[in-house]
Amino acid sequence: MTRSREVSKGASRVEFVYTATAGQTSFSGNDANSNSLAYTVGQIDVFLNGVRLAAADITASNGTAVVLGVGAEAGDTLNINAFGTFSVADVLVARVEFDYTATAGQTTFTGSDNDSQTMAYVAGRIDVYLNGSHLNQTDDYVATNGTSVVLQAGAQVGDILHVVSHGTVNLISNILDAALDMNGEEIILDADGDTSITADTDDQIDFRAGGGDVISITPTGISGNDKIISRVNLLDIGIVTNAIGAIGGGAQAIDLSLGNSVSATVDTGTTTFTFTNPTAADECNIWSLILTNGGSQTVNYPSSVDWEGGTVPTLTASGVDILVFLTIDAGTTWHGQVYSSDSKSPS
Repeated sequence: MTRSREVSKGASRVEFVYTATAGQTSFSGNDANSNSLAYTVGQIDVFLNGVRLAAADITASNGTAVVLGVGAEAGDTLNINAFGTFSVADVLVARVEFDYTATAGQTTFTGSDNDSQTMAYVAGRIDVYLNGSHLNQTDDYVATNGTSVVLQAGAQVGDILHVVSHGTVNLISNILDAALDMNGEEIILDADGDTSITADTDDQIDFRAGGGDVISITPTGISGNDKIISRVNLLDIGIVTNAIGAIGGGAQAIDLSLGNSVSATVDTGTTTFTFTNPTAADECNIWSLILTNGGSQTVNYPSSVDWEGGTVPTLTASGVDILVFLTIDAGTTWHGQVYSSDSKSPS
């Protein structure tokens, strides 16, 4: 009978083959093909003379050895299939099974099977069973051309040859018309697990490298988390403006985390500005203040502001002035300058 289905599982598989000595229980190191046994705990299948062993019949807990509960007999064949970890390219495996009923002495099986399915496989990605017993590649059969399986010894009339083909299916093509629900799970991208993509915070995607967030994306914007971004070409950009509006006199904090463009109007009473949340001391923080009617009232600035020529500028009583402030030491010293005085249209 031929069955086709898709299953989620690890993509890669390595097969190890051992020939037992009398009473042997522990199998490790190089197999018959000089491949050293290595596996991920919980991701192996073990066969003794083609019969799959249950988890209770073996101990496989250290990644390098398989120990039988009962000693094998001399000449027994132990097959260990080790499955690799998650691979995006192979995350979905297309599994197709072919069944053939043998004639006397038949060695080559190809073409249509008992259900009129034509054999096709990827070399190295098949399992072959004869009357339910798992066969060992090369020793028991050859399967290299993608369309046929050739037994090393002829089958008997009525024998059933079962071929399982493990193909690959592209992940993107399978989810193109449907949602892939990760439900906040983290996608690990490197061997030590400190580089990843996650959405464990609602409405936020975090790109992490070296254990820390590098870029965070939310519905309101993208944060670089104070990381350096180099060799970037920017086009059609805008600087967020913190529009304070009418100040109404008194103390007025200008929070630079709200934008490097600030607008405000001086209207009543003395206004005293403070500057908060500049960038770090190893960065240049420059911002502009579009101030309306700045000369109509007394305006005080932080004592940390150094002005051009050492003189606080006289601003326009009824009109707009544009001031620029710069610091390279996190606001210990601000350098202030009038960029445009009494900015207006030509009369």
